[in-house]
Amino acid sequence: MKKKIWIPLVIVAVLIIFAFIFFQEKEIDNIYIKVKSGEVSVLRDDKWITLSNEETNFENIDAIKTEEGEATLIIKQSLITTIKPNTQININKISDNQIELEQQSGTTWNKLIQSKLIIETKFTSFSTTKSSTLIEINQTAEKFTIVEGNISFQNVQESIVPIEKIIFYNENEQTISQINDAEKNIMLSFVQEDLNNLKIIRERYFDANQNTISTIQKLTGTSDEDLELTLQDIDEGKVDDRKKIEESPISLPKTIYDVLNVNDAIKEQKTLIQSLE
Repeated sequence: MKKKIWIPLVIVAVLIIFAFIFFQEKEIDNIYIKVKSGEVSVLRDDKWITLSNEETNFENIDAIKTEEGEATLIIKQSLITTIKPNTQININKISDNQIELEQQSGTTWNKLIQSKLIIETKFTSFSTTKSSTLIEINQTAEKFTIVEGNISFQNVQESIVPIEKIIFYNENEQTISQINDAEKNIMLSFVQEDLNNLKIIRERYFDANQNTISTIQKLTGTSDEDLELTLQDIDEGKVDDRKKIEESPISLPKTIYDVLNVNDAIKEQKTLIQSLE
């Protein structure tokens, strides 16, 4: 029992020391795509390519579309987009501080952790810095459902806040209302899925520094199971990882703080799930 209590503290402490020595600012590809089902294609160099692997990484793509398929798109470890069937998204800009997309059709769920996001559609465009939003586009209307954060629309004076939806019938005609219980249950399923996707982002940082993680495990005598338990303790707030990192007397690489931000997002996501249940 003593070991279980001390393992998270030891790992975090040793991580601080070895992050300074071994962690490198390794680049992680800008785009990660997981094909959940069916056919998913990406546009690169003016050619549509059907993805044959379940998980694929790209530095850049111009667009992604699904036919009967579904996919998860992660951009810059900042934006998680769940793409439903019969959907196309153009990726207009990716930078450290801003992501710009154009949704031409279909349904997407967009979870923004950090950075600034701008999404354009036929009838409007909106910007946000932290939010969870469902976008549904059909031939007659565009519906935006806000579950978390505030969103500013180009042609609407007021910001749309949780838990509200706005429906655009054209550029100048829209309605705003609260979401109902049935819609809330749909939002809950997306929010629960995002919790797993946030852990995928964290794993991508770990995979990029696998040698360092293995060194820490050897020095602390911890197994993969011990490490998983440590992450669970962090996610449940039993270990204050941010406090320990910020109290470090040495300057740590940006990657460490990126992981801290993901850890914080996981904790916030758990709270969001509870609020919708």
